[in-house]
Amino acid sequence: LHILSSQCSRLAMTPVRGSLSREGQELCQDALLDSAVSAVCLEKELLSGSSPSTASTVGSTEGATSQDSVIEKLKEHSQVTAPVQIRTAPDSGRFYVAARAVAAGERVLETSPEAIVVDENFVTRVCAWCFKESTQGALRVKCETCKCAHFCSPGCQAAANEGSHAFECLALARLKGLRTRLDREQTTHLRLVLQILYRRQRCQIRGETDIVEELHTGREAFEQHKSWKSHEKRYKGVVAAFANVAGCDFHWIPQDVEAVLGGIECNGFGIWDHNRSRCLGLAVSVPASFFNHACIPNVARVRHQRDNVFYALRPIEEGEPLYISYIDPRKSTRDRVEELNSCYGFICRCPRCAGSGDLPQMCPKHLGYMIPTLVNDGENTDATCSYWCSVCFTKPPSR
Repeated sequence: LHILSSQCSRLAMTPVRGSLSREGQELCQDALLDSAVSAVCLEKELLSGSSPSTASTVGSTEGATSQDSVIEKLKEHSQVTAPVQIRTAPDSGRFYVAARAVAAGERVLETSPEAIVVDENFVTRVCAWCFKESTQGALRVKCETCKCAHFCSPGCQAAANEGSHAFECLALARLKGLRTRLDREQTTHLRLVLQILYRRQRCQIRGETDIVEELHTGREAFEQHKSWKSHEKRYKGVVAAFANVAGCDFHWIPQDVEAVLGGIECNGFGIWDHNRSRCLGLAVSVPASFFNHACIPNVARVRHQRDNVFYALRPIEEGEPLYISYIDPRKSTRDRVEELNSCYGFICRCPRCAGSGDLPQMCPKHLGYMIPTLVNDGENTDATCSYWCSVCFTKPPSR
């Protein structure tokens, strides 16, 4: 560790040469300095006989976390504007309930993703940071190192470099030269895995709490499903590619990557266009993952560029579970049950699947929920009869 810290410090003070921009060189030097500081701190802990404060593998966790501490973590990473609580049930896992009465149309949760990637089909036309789509062909600003990330402006590129891109960039460059070709879905999932694991590594180096540690993996559920063979084949392809492009950057075992893949499949959010006709990308948002599913949801998700905002579709009583729909609830019961079991690994037993209950008001154009417009938010708990669509009218009327 002493040698490691010395070498990192020496390298950090050495000018970085090559094709990197000045900003990229500074980021590399900052990363090396962080590594040097981390090695020195760990060396001191070991010499003093205390336990190291950071984990040594990408798949390690601190074990079961209390529900109160999870809520505190969520508040640090998102804006919980209406009080929510986390409950646990044997057949439902951890899920949100309303901590007080929530009015129809009230904003329940705002959150930014911990990891987000553009789908392989749209990488040249959708900004990797703000998810703005170009209407005039390929975006002109791109990372010259990995040649994978494209941006709508230099400002978005700078924001991405301050986030996760500076850490994943070289791995993405290696991915471009990978001989074994992955399909579009595998490549998108691999890029999301890279972002999650580099984020986790960065948090460990800095001694910070990583909220992604709370992401539930559904791998065990998939193993029991008849479609597991296809899942397993895709997983193995991603694991093999991960070993080639980033394996040397981590202490890892295949189960670590598979666990993240299971978490993505169970708790990932598709980033759809404003007509919900094309899925532009995939995101992981841990605060948003505590919404359970029902085919009669009482909460709807609205995308604001890279962020998610959740609104109540009707009045919700204190203690009532908060549900979104993971799929198109307009499908037949048989199709819904099959899709949920195949894609998420559970059998839905909501009232609608049991034969009762009506859908909330839907947009006639596409899969959008009509959200009531709340009048005098914070003072009047009644909603008017006017509505706005969660998909094609993403910005609610001023209140």
